[in-house]
Amino acid sequence: MKNQFLFYVKYALVVVIFVALQASNVLSIFDISPDIILIVVILHCLYFGDYVGMFFGFFMGLFIDSMSGTLLGTNAFVFTFISAFLGFYRKYIFVSDLFSFIIFIIIATIVKYILYSILYLIFEIELFNFYLLIKLAGEIFYNSFVSLPLFFLMPFIYRRKNILY
Repeated sequence: MKNQFLFYVKYALVVVIFVALQASNVLSIFDISPDIILIVVILHCLYFGDYVGMFFGFFMGLFIDSMSGTLLGTNAFVFTFISAFLGFYRKYIFVSDLFSFIIFIIIATIVKYILYSILYLIFEIELFNFYLLIKLAGEIFYNSFVSLPLFFLMPFIYRRKNILY
């Protein structure tokens, strides 16, 4: 019981550090910053399963929405959808090695931008322009680069050797 409590405290501390890093834009280069929370949500979904990953993605998205001041629920919907997408395609896309993980990060970033575009189109907010495509390409590269150390760091945080299938 004590080990489980320490695990949740340690994991909450790591998530707070990642949220603070993303919110502070410390890692931002040319107004392009990595989506660390997206990477953590994907890793959480890989390690703990589909439903736990979807709940985690929803609450992390809601937390990011409440902190950023954007439309409430957009990030929650996007992170929940990406967790469900990973859970559904897990039997086709085996995200167990680094290369397949980076491919899925690229796919998830593209899906995230498509969902943002659809949601902002529904709410009649001007979003699509040439800058969006440049930001998408930059974030794909940046998310792939930042996910490398997180892929190797998370097994030490989760204390698991293998990814659950």
